[in-house]
Amino acid sequence: MNLLEAFDHPVRRQPHAPAFVTPDRVLSYQEADERVRRMAGALRALGLGAGDRVALRLPNSPSFVLAILALCRLGAVAVPVPRRRPAEQLAPTVQRLGVRWTLGLVEADALAETRFVAVDDALLAPVSDAERGLAHAPGGEALALITLSSGTTGEPKAMGRSHRRIWRQWEQQQRIRPHGPGVRMAVMMGLDANYAVMTCLRMLLSGAAVVLAPDAGMASLSDAVDRLGANHVLTSPALVGRLMPQLSRDRQRFPALESFRLAGSLVQPALLLQLRRMVCDDVCSDYGASEVGALADGDREVIDRLPGSVGYLMPWVVGEACGDDGQALPAGSSGRLRFRGEGFPDGYLEDPDASARVFVDGWFYPGDTGRIHADGAVVLEARSDEIINVGGTKVRPEEVEQVLLQDENIAEAAAYGVQTARGQTLLVAALVCRGPVDVPQTLQRCHAVLGQRAPARLVKIERLPRNEAGKVLRRELAARTTVRQAQPEAERAG
Repeated sequence: MNLLEAFDHPVRRQPHAPAFVTPDRVLSYQEADERVRRMAGALRALGLGAGDRVALRLPNSPSFVLAILALCRLGAVAVPVPRRRPAEQLAPTVQRLGVRWTLGLVEADALAETRFVAVDDALLAPVSDAERGLAHAPGGEALALITLSSGTTGEPKAMGRSHRRIWRQWEQQQRIRPHGPGVRMAVMMGLDANYAVMTCLRMLLSGAAVVLAPDAGMASLSDAVDRLGANHVLTSPALVGRLMPQLSRDRQRFPALESFRLAGSLVQPALLLQLRRMVCDDVCSDYGASEVGALADGDREVIDRLPGSVGYLMPWVVGEACGDDGQALPAGSSGRLRFRGEGFPDGYLEDPDASARVFVDGWFYPGDTGRIHADGAVVLEARSDEIINVGGTKVRPEEVEQVLLQDENIAEAAAYGVQTARGQTLLVAALVCRGPVDVPQTLQRCHAVLGQRAPARLVKIERLPRNEAGKVLRRELAARTTVRQAQPEAERAG
């Protein structure tokens, strides 16, 4: 099955229902389908065809998602890439993946050694009857989409998704979180992010509406909910950090929202509690990975009951903790987490070395340590590569951040290690504050709870550096921090 065949169902059932809602207009399913066919026809006339890999450097707009569907109709492969990232940084990935075309708005979006096509009115010219009568290209196991990792540890890794896999992931999600007509999902994060683009596709296959805004600020979110009728929101912790100073602590800003879902990086339970008071009742954060999709459902009951939990395993996922020797540990034991499940890939696209480190003997290792209880509750303890060794004491950043976030004047917190001139590791925590914070008292509170695992310094900054997926860039924080040999007080990051 080609993904377009799945999209054809809501087009036939509800042609006049909204598929996209933007500040400027509402695009019905019938209109969206017509745009897909016109874009596909124009691209076919330019010589683009089955198997061609096409970079998408577009802003958040219906055209971004419709371009993916148009490429599916041709049997081509969409490769969403960050529009704000410099083209020279993307060049190695583009060359390695064999991308030969770029779709963008202006010539500045063009990538080296690719043919640039502007997404403008010329791409929406009426198609001939002959073009309209052509069948969709074969789908099945053929690639439809290539998504990229954030690239925080080097060159981005690529994950290939076939038509069949995207359809199967939609079926799986519908089993636990059904969407359909009447749902308006505001996607407030870049569509180059895996979770965001997959959410848009799932909404369209379900007959729901996708609400898109030109940016991810408070004004756009308010407009999406208050005027455009969004009843669900998908966003990232990065946006939440910018929003919290603009939210009241005493009342919910969007009480009618049915869900406010965070994706891209983990969210501390203390922050979730704050957001429930300030945004809406149903604020949750799923646990997953761009490589395999959702691993645990952000179930509120288990998150509230079990500290550090990120929810229960998805029904199609098997998970366990194992030791350094690769042997499975008893339920509830702490170790390296690994998962396997229906539809999981067996590696990265065209990257055997990276695949061998993460996909082992049918298991996917996301790089996290934690516990999986007998009832399927997943508890995360740390990223394996983020544990900080402070004089022989192993510190998980999350446990430090959890203590700091108990102060409601601290909107965000990130713990990290900094090397001193003597070669020692100093534990530092960066704070984004929404009100006055007594630094000595905060340090004292941390020491009372954490002992040797408490931070030695606090750094006040306006915003935590994050990648496009919302993950905190701890290395960048460390590079920006100058540690002075002085009494414990708030430092400043350069």
